[in-house]
Amino acid sequence: MRSRSAVKRLLFILALLILLSMEKNPLPSLPDLSARVMDETRLCLLPMVEAEGVLSRWLIDSGFEVFRNSLGIGQVQLSAFKGKEKWEILLKTHSPLASHILAKYTLQEQFDQTKVEVLWAYLDDYLRGPLPTRVGGMPDQEVPALVLSQRKSVVCVKARAEGDPIQFSGFIIDREGFILSTAHDLKDVRTITIFQQGGEELQGDLIHLDPVRDLSLIQVPFHFNSSVRFAEGKNRIKIGEKIYLIGCPLNQPKAIASGTIDGPLRQVSHLPLWQMKMEILPGNSGSPVFNGAGDLIGVVKGRYRGTDEVGFMIPLDTITEFLKKR
Repeated sequence: MRSRSAVKRLLFILALLILLSMEKNPLPSLPDLSARVMDETRLCLLPMVEAEGVLSRWLIDSGFEVFRNSLGIGQVQLSAFKGKEKWEILLKTHSPLASHILAKYTLQEQFDQTKVEVLWAYLDDYLRGPLPTRVGGMPDQEVPALVLSQRKSVVCVKARAEGDPIQFSGFIIDREGFILSTAHDLKDVRTITIFQQGGEELQGDLIHLDPVRDLSLIQVPFHFNSSVRFAEGKNRIKIGEKIYLIGCPLNQPKAIASGTIDGPLRQVSHLPLWQMKMEILPGNSGSPVFNGAGDLIGVVKGRYRGTDEVGFMIPLDTITEFLKKR
């Protein structure tokens, strides 16, 4: 009995020594997977429906079997399997033309960040798309004179939030220094620079931002000599009507492109938009759109990714509502 009691005491002492040793030399902490997941979340400038289609095709072409699960309004999960490889991709609507994407890849239940980087690279290539070699726009002699007269009221805009600068377009609506443009990508903006025709730079302040209507109002401490003839804007638009935009595609100042209204006014995530058959390039967001008489009819919201010939326009009524609440 004594020997058994001695053994128990010995085992207790050994267990206590092991616990004390672990307190002095704790096990290494496990990696914070939640932080890693946050790193894998990206804002992608694609409508969610298009982003889902692009990723599904990429997975299928890579030999994966893809399953789709709707998680409610504006959210979809894609699960893809190939042997011991697995993708989990969550898509969530950010705006009518942008989506949040969360991507995780595992092989034998082990995370592999390099595969996720391949996915982002594929999306970047898709977003760049085929761009034309000429971005200078239409020759002036092919543009109606009343449209050409509006060119002096268009400005190029650059903003910086985090990372690389964002380049887009805008137009003067009031000679006292008020400029209208789009709102996407401006949520956490730090600086805004307005470029005039001669290359002069003006520092602007974002004074009104409406993410729902995707419109923004910028003010600069400058008196302009011209502004877009806003009061003469046209609310009536016909399908097939020829239209013109003036903007700053790919940093080209005040380039003009022409096209047509390609369909009836429709609701996209509760936002009315016109669809245009027109060359829309990176940087054209915020460009004013005119009819052949030089009347303002809307502002460019963006293009349908994967093509540079289909674009979307915010109508004049939406602009008017936005300015009433500034």
